[in-house]
Amino acid sequence: MDPKPRRTRYFIDTEFAKGPVPFSQDLSSIGIVDQNDREYYAVSSEFNEVAAASDPWLREQVLPQLSKPEDRKTLATIRQDIIEFFQPAREVEIWSRLTENDMFNFSQIFGSHNEMRTSLRTAGVDDVVPRWIEEVMRAAGHPTAYDRPETSNNNHALRDAWLERLKFDRMRNILHREKPKVFDALRLE
Repeated sequence: MDPKPRRTRYFIDTEFAKGPVPFSQDLSSIGIVDQNDREYYAVSSEFNEVAAASDPWLREQVLPQLSKPEDRKTLATIRQDIIEFFQPAREVEIWSRLTENDMFNFSQIFGSHNEMRTSLRTAGVDDVVPRWIEEVMRAAGHPTAYDRPETSNNNHALRDAWLERLKFDRMRNILHREKPKVFDALRLE
């Protein structure tokens, strides 16, 4: 019998600035929450905080939430932490609200999308499947259910990963109760 679970879900959020070259992003932080309530959070020591501070939105919403420079980690350390955090599974689902940005940033921690897949396979993960929170929200009839709490005027990757997890759980329960065929089609068991 295969000791690996069939599927493990991870909910991620990343904070980032525009990178130094076109079509690049500069990761500042990543938050990950798994289906068993374990969490991981790291702030990169390699992002250009001066460049990020030139963006008014980042300066107000993201930078105040980041840890002190002495508590930050290199991308190599973050990569190793993530490999250790991920449990071996036949399939890992990575859920996020902004999948195109979050998966790009997640992959860049490893160097590229292919290097991410290779690193995780080497660590015992057979497949990585990016998923979009909005797919379950639309199916449940709540396409705008991911609005931020009104008390929040800042972005923190770990808090936002928890919000994605909570939204997923809420929409998953609605689909299980009200639309079991859609629940099954989306593989939400």
